[in-house]
Amino acid sequence: VLTADVSTTGGADPCEEVITIMWDVTDCDGNSLVAPDEQIFTIQDMAEPTGASTLADVGPIDACLADALTATEASSSVASEIAQLEIDYIDDCTTVTATNTGDVVDAGGTDCSWSVTRTYTVEDGCGNFVAGPITVTHTGGDVTPPTGTNNLADAGPIDACLVDALTATETASPTASEIATLESDYSDNCGAAVTATQTSEVVDAGGTDCSWSVTRTYTVEDACGNFAAGTITVTHTGGDVTPPTGTSTL
Repeated sequence: VLTADVSTTGGADPCEEVITIMWDVTDCDGNSLVAPDEQIFTIQDMAEPTGASTLADVGPIDACLADALTATEASSSVASEIAQLEIDYIDDCTTVTATNTGDVVDAGGTDCSWSVTRTYTVEDGCGNFVAGPITVTHTGGDVTPPTGTNNLADAGPIDACLVDALTATETASPTASEIATLESDYSDNCGAAVTATQTSEVVDAGGTDCSWSVTRTYTVEDACGNFAAGTITVTHTGGDVTPPTGTSTL
């Protein structure tokens, strides 16, 4: 006669259960084995969580390189991404835990273009990890225009004939000095220098020797190609205020 005594340990542990079976053989005369045969079965959860990350890359985020990590967190928090991963993955025995193992700013990043790569692990309650790193990349750069106020002052009246309007205007208020003023008037949110550029210099089509105007137009741009809002202009006026010269021959 073959009999078995089965005992189980670790039943409350979702990660491991041990089943012990004691086998005994008795013949027709009631004789049994001197020592029953013992079999031990150890059952462990060694399966990793299953699922797929639904985290989406985020960008572009408007921020300077120095603020990349802070801006990324504000745009898509680590806590929200962890919560999503803990929905995306499931385990057959226990709950899963997602952990952020690092946020890395791309070493080649600039104020104009940067990226932050976040890495996560997903683990079940028995120490089984999802294979391979789980990453999500957030990108950004400075898209904020320079700010400031145009402090260029109109010049005039400038004593010059219409034909000399451009030359006289340059003498009265050099383009270079106006550019320098604008580059002081405006600033960039990332702290980089701004560049002012004269885009046109137009003599009023209705001007005469007695009254003319020259309108200069400028742009102010930061290092990332963002331009200050609005049209930046300064108008210089002039005309002939020089008396006639000569000597009477009467």
